[in-house]
Amino acid sequence: MFLLPILFMNPANAGVNCDGVPHTRLEIAICGEPGLRALDSELSAALNEALERGVIDRQSFLEQRNRIARHCRREDSTAFNACLRDAELNALEWAVDALGQSIVSRSAVSNSSDRYDATLATRTTQLQRQLQLAEGRLRYTSDPELTVMTLLNLLNVTTEQQDRNPALIVKLEQRLASGCEHSVYGHDWRRLLRDNNLSCGDTQSPALFSSADI
Repeated sequence: MFLLPILFMNPANAGVNCDGVPHTRLEIAICGEPGLRALDSELSAALNEALERGVIDRQSFLEQRNRIARHCRREDSTAFNACLRDAELNALEWAVDALGQSIVSRSAVSNSSDRYDATLATRTTQLQRQLQLAEGRLRYTSDPELTVMTLLNLLNVTTEQQDRNPALIVKLEQRLASGCEHSVYGHDWRRLLRDNNLSCGDTQSPALFSSADI
């Protein structure tokens, strides 16, 4: 009940607006976590694109947002953000399928348990799912926000793990550097790194993306 009103006061976007002061539990969660905010923005963009192209109707559009609200409303504070991430990832997978963008491997499954946890293992699994979606969407939208934020979060989570993998950390750093000189979205990529107190000079790697990838 506490989630539905803020989601649908503006059905043209049906997303969380973080320009003002967040008041509800959902607004505070999404606006307070940059990675979750980027995921919510990408979901809104995909749903709006599907609606504008006529591949979904308004009822389906709103049902996806309602499902997120219903799915997470009973989670406590320790599990709420994890639940939101999973629910929004499910909705984004649904949206890109509706758009005919074959970018999701169905080997990645959502949390089907009754409760969500905030362990590093759960977070890593979610971020790996999210990265696959983000990099796939990047080819269609040229908006690198979700990709950069997911890589940053995945790097942080990997670094925090006691049995962290140095080779994986290097690989993630290289992927963070790989979009810096992209001919289309390189400027936005560099800006996102600066916003997170990083620069392309912090890591060195060959360009892994080219204009042919989008």
